[in-house]
Amino acid sequence: MTHSQTLEEQAVGPEISDLAQRLAAGGAVQGQGWQMIEPRGEKNGIRIGDVAVVLLRDAYYFPRSGLILDAEGRALASPLEVVRGGAAAAEKARSQLGRAVPMGRASVFAGGGGRRNYGHFLLDDLAGAAWLETLGIARHYPLIAPPLTGWQRALMGAAGVRATEVSEPVLRVAELVYTTAIGHYLQRADKMQRDLVDRLPRGAAPGAGAVYLSRRGMTGRVMVNEPALEARLKAQGVTILKPHKMTVAEQIEAVSSARVLIGASGAALANAVFLPKGGTVIEIRPATVREFWIFLMTDNLSLTHHLIDVGGALKGRDVPLRTRLMQLPRQLARRYRVAYRCDLEAVERAVSAAL
Repeated sequence: MTHSQTLEEQAVGPEISDLAQRLAAGGAVQGQGWQMIEPRGEKNGIRIGDVAVVLLRDAYYFPRSGLILDAEGRALASPLEVVRGGAAAAEKARSQLGRAVPMGRASVFAGGGGRRNYGHFLLDDLAGAAWLETLGIARHYPLIAPPLTGWQRALMGAAGVRATEVSEPVLRVAELVYTTAIGHYLQRADKMQRDLVDRLPRGAAPGAGAVYLSRRGMTGRVMVNEPALEARLKAQGVTILKPHKMTVAEQIEAVSSARVLIGASGAALANAVFLPKGGTVIEIRPATVREFWIFLMTDNLSLTHHLIDVGGALKGRDVPLRTRLMQLPRQLARRYRVAYRCDLEAVERAVSAAL
């Protein structure tokens, strides 16, 4: 189902063929509606694009969750897609509509997926925000966001995007604009991603070195032999980075001067947006990861994607005791967890070939 069908079914309103142009001009738009701004396409069997800009009247926005309800209290599909709790969260939100603080015009871009996830904030939320800024829509419908973290502000600063942070639990916005990039755009990224990267600092040409993005200390997906991998990579002259302990500026500096970016599947590989054209991304991917966003990103950004498929998850006693203890809190909370083993020789060969 395309976003246009979803929007029609939810009675957002009619398709307005020049909606983006009207919003950018700042003039009055009658009623509410939507316009496809990135048509649906396909790349190597993967759905791409399919992004609309939407104008709602008297809509409700819940900044901390990213939830958007129309004037009748119906949840909009793309924002709801990344709201923790889904339909149950929307039902709870309806009980708070009487507390909504009124606001005039605004654009929103921060969805639930990017609240804590670096990749979703950068490649979903910021892609939409940058589009609204570039077209001039944000001049007339100012960008608003929930209270942001330091790293989120730093990424916005790197892209030259500014937003007013709001602390109210729920707003009723007379004219609310958003793009459906808010819902997992990184999984279908196309031109909006390329436009975003044009705003970001990126090296002019690949450097000479390689960097590895360590996930040590992360408990969701654990590479049980990561210490051994890091030792081998160091012997090859690879710089080991711990992105979760670095500032955004430090990550940008390290990646934008490299030739090769190495890492296990995960949000940190979104830093490939800073890698110069012609660089190589070596993705170490367990079979439990069935997403193609890193392939799409590298293809969009003129990077080489080298995939190392390391097979399925370890089971039972094959998972080292230390890893089982690390993941015990996630197990008790019934949260996602997986442990896997990397093919060290395959990574060494890939790095040697890329350098």
